[in-house]
Amino acid sequence: MARIKRYCDRANVCLATLSRQAGVSQPALYRFVHGERKSVTKTARRVLTHIDNQHKQHNSHGGENRSEGCRIIDDAVNSVWDGRIQTAELLAALIRAIKPVLLAAEAVGNTLPHERV
Repeated sequence: MARIKRYCDRANVCLATLSRQAGVSQPALYRFVHGERKSVTKTARRVLTHIDNQHKQHNSHGGENRSEGCRIIDDAVNSVWDGRIQTAELLAALIRAIKPVLLAAEAVGNTLPHERV
């Protein structure tokens, strides 16, 4: 249950969206997440499999550039983070909030500043 809730928070999706993405009934997912079902149901297994696949797909991005990209992002975050958990939460929220902008730029073929020649 907690894993599904964490995924929804991190991916910024509601249970209805997650149920559609995973191909399961929204009421069944709601009942599981809210503790009305104590055992891991077929619905929950299917949703957890979907979440695992999303993580695998996300983690496969970047290939050989992944470690360099992680280093660049890490350096940027460390340059502004003051060590407080509140600041970390704010930075994480800001990073997640820019995802739609990055996706929109990619969809229309815009390049990022470092990609322009």
